[in-house]
Amino acid sequence: KSAMSTVLQFLEVTFGPLVVIFTASNLAVMGLQVKSAEVIAGLKNPKILVLIFLWGWVLGPALGYLIAWALPLSEAFVIGLLLYSLAPCAPFFPLMVPIARGDMSFAGALVPLVAVGTVIFMPLMAPVLITGVTLSAWAIAKMFLVSVLLPLAIGAAIREYARTVATKILPAVNLIAKLSTLATILAAFTIPDVDPGIITYVIMFVIASAVVAAIAARVFGTLAGGGGTIGSGSTT
Repeated sequence: KSAMSTVLQFLEVTFGPLVVIFTASNLAVMGLQVKSAEVIAGLKNPKILVLIFLWGWVLGPALGYLIAWALPLSEAFVIGLLLYSLAPCAPFFPLMVPIARGDMSFAGALVPLVAVGTVIFMPLMAPVLITGVTLSAWAIAKMFLVSVLLPLAIGAAIREYARTVATKILPAVNLIAKLSTLATILAAFTIPDVDPGIITYVIMFVIASAVVAAIAARVFGTLAGGGGTIGSGSTT
């Protein structure tokens, strides 16, 4: 029991830094693979920008609100779910793009756009969706700057100006990203303060949101002219 207690205390202390490593390493992986010219092209595509806005801050929050209304979630989970719906890009997104055979350069354009959009829209929309909640735009901006935009920019700069170095370090950074992702997930369900019921809630949310998101992505991809999911290789 003493050893287990020590392990749990260690997880509690290291969970915050672990999340930072998990986020930064995943974004660095993306930066090391993006092509700057294609990123800029993606950011200049009006149709793609409109679709990202609609999914990120219209349909996404609407989906979160619908799930919160339909499932028997406690107040804490409802608040977390609605805040999550206002941040439409997860830190493990870079790991999912290759698995989905997506366009990493398009994803590289998506991440900074979504980060900036979240800084703008989350403080504005959170009080509307959640009574009594107020958020600081600067606090959110600092978080995204340090854990999202900075590692992405560093990785992209290495890719742009030292491509050989980027190729050599990518496997190691990718391994760190995968291991930290797994460790973060395991730690989240192991620390003492986690309600066991969260596992059920997470599974229910993932299944419900994944089905709707897959359908929406297919529709949006077709509207964008890609014939499939957004970022599947055709972003024009």
